[in-house]
Amino acid sequence: MAGASAYAIVCTGGGPRAAAGLRARFAAAEFRYVGLPGAAPYGVVADASLAAALRAVDAAVTLVVDAALALEPSAAACLAEAAARPDTLVAPVVLDGHGRGSGAGSLLVADPARGRARALRLAAGDAAGALAFDGRCLAGCTETLRRIAPAHPDALAWLAATAAARGAGTRLEVVAVSVRPEPDAGAPDCGDDPRHASSESRLAALASPWWSGFAAEAAARHATRTLRTFYGADLNVADPAPRACAVVVGTPQDPAAFETALHANGLRLEAVSYAAGAGAHACADRALRNRGDRYVAFVDARTVVQPGWLDALVAALERDPLAAFATFAPAGLDARVTVVAAARIPECERLERFGTVHGALADLALRVMRERGRGIVRVADALAALPPRVEDAAFRARYGCAPADAHASPPATGLRFGGIASIIMLSWNAPEYTRMAVESIRAVTRYPHEIIVVDNGSDAATCAVLATLETQHGVRVVYNGRNLGFGAGMNVGMAHARGDVLVILNNDVIVTEGWLEDLIGALERRRGVGCTAPRSNRVASAAQVETNYVETDAMHRWAAERRRVLRGRGHLADRVVGFCMCLDRKVIEGIGGFDPRYGMGNFEDDDLSVRIRAAGWGMFVCDDVFIHHFGSVSFKANAVDYRERMEQNWRVFCAKWGLGELPLYAPYDPRALARGGFEREAHYIPLPAIA
Repeated sequence: MAGASAYAIVCTGGGPRAAAGLRARFAAAEFRYVGLPGAAPYGVVADASLAAALRAVDAAVTLVVDAALALEPSAAACLAEAAARPDTLVAPVVLDGHGRGSGAGSLLVADPARGRARALRLAAGDAAGALAFDGRCLAGCTETLRRIAPAHPDALAWLAATAAARGAGTRLEVVAVSVRPEPDAGAPDCGDDPRHASSESRLAALASPWWSGFAAEAAARHATRTLRTFYGADLNVADPAPRACAVVVGTPQDPAAFETALHANGLRLEAVSYAAGAGAHACADRALRNRGDRYVAFVDARTVVQPGWLDALVAALERDPLAAFATFAPAGLDARVTVVAAARIPECERLERFGTVHGALADLALRVMRERGRGIVRVADALAALPPRVEDAAFRARYGCAPADAHASPPATGLRFGGIASIIMLSWNAPEYTRMAVESIRAVTRYPHEIIVVDNGSDAATCAVLATLETQHGVRVVYNGRNLGFGAGMNVGMAHARGDVLVILNNDVIVTEGWLEDLIGALERRRGVGCTAPRSNRVASAAQVETNYVETDAMHRWAAERRRVLRGRGHLADRVVGFCMCLDRKVIEGIGGFDPRYGMGNFEDDDLSVRIRAAGWGMFVCDDVFIHHFGSVSFKANAVDYRERMEQNWRVFCAKWGLGELPLYAPYDPRALARGGFEREAHYIPLPAIA
């Protein structure tokens, strides 16, 4: 129409103040307001409905905007230009109040459990996969908007309208411009409100498969995960997309076409290897060795996979943190199409040699289910045509069936440890604290145990006290003759230890009733956990608790009541402090001991924690175990500059794990350090040989 402006602005809500601000920024543009007359800007007549506003527009292109968004003329011009094509809707990247991407469209994902669809907001990097817009800000030809706009312009109505339009051939695109919210304006929520259930159920026909949300995020190289904090709250975090590789069992008839099908997923395959012939087992074993944040897919060369097969299996594992295997097989487990979550399997569980890779993988799954309590997720989506099952004579000899027919036995419930615990302490002068620690252990510990005290070159008076402890309390004392530092000294003690549980314990502690039984009990119950730790009055982590006792007897009563109230409770952790660490011997056999490069001490426990997690073991802090810690008495007794030692070892830790030059006490993410996995050649620290 002659004289019409380049584009029109239709404001849908936001309140009179925000709407007036939007009108002021677009004084020269045709402007309509949808809502109550009293909320319309001065001089603008309110339209009762979005349809009425669009009918009244003269411009060829219209921008529909919630006034809560601070749309600028430069961004509007870009949107209007991109929207000038027929049958096209465009939207900007919407930022949150901190300038981070809070949405570039939404993905409608089926939710079979609730029989409806969910709207998952996509980050900016996921824009190419957006299936719907929530109407906060979008642009299109006016005729196109008149045809598809919903009667009520709320988020769910816009999602349904734009998704339906996409299905009918309208292009939905995200333009590389950003829009910020007005101050104090919140972004609409369009996903989990139960009041929207009926509306979302109507969107189910437009929804993508349930795993599409994961696929869209993985394509943008990230994954949203839920973490449980030690306070018991759930925290959503955006991790880098997990790594993935594929092991093809056998040789496909058309390798190029087969690999093309393997790669048809949002999650990128880093490598594809072929396990065939005499080297099949070695190939499969190499793929599984690293226990980092990675998924290993096994696919039979005769299997026909459909696009999204890997996304579906990995998404199923992301939804079920207690499972370690996902498969399309209706029963048993073999290598026809199975994905393994490597990070959930402790490093000690290895792939044993069988007649076929199918048998070896099935055996690993059965052992991990029985010994570590990790389950199998069966995905029913028809994304793979499975070939006939494979026979394995060695597997049948052990289990009495083929791998595809194997039935998982229930997780083991008996004792995991049947021997003794080796309690290892380091001594460097301050003998009165070592005596108190030993006496407290002998007074309250019921579990079979041995006490090993490694002396790091103490003076004669201290050695005399240690000799008395040998005579009176049966302590084994190992004399180094010189100060090897905390890590190297503890490694000597672990090399002398005979127990199937190793307890690293400071010598400046007083333990309380049930401490060792409960630390070991947590290992018994949580079979994927390789290290447990207590709470304390003084510990540089979230394991520290406030106390109200003033003397030892009161401390024991306080700890006993705490144990009664919190029996069996605790939380998984990514870092524990080395004043007390209860370790499965298999952990030390797999990753080695403390790194001696940290000298006198500090950060060697952070280093060990990273390696424990990287090797697939969990760590657990026991709320019901309390140990009194005096704190740094050896450093004080020997006049060591604690601050200088901390700064020096922090630089060592940062250099080893690639953190750069961070200031002391700067927070770091131990999950990120463990994500790369445990590489034996780089990370294993051997214990010293004992004559």
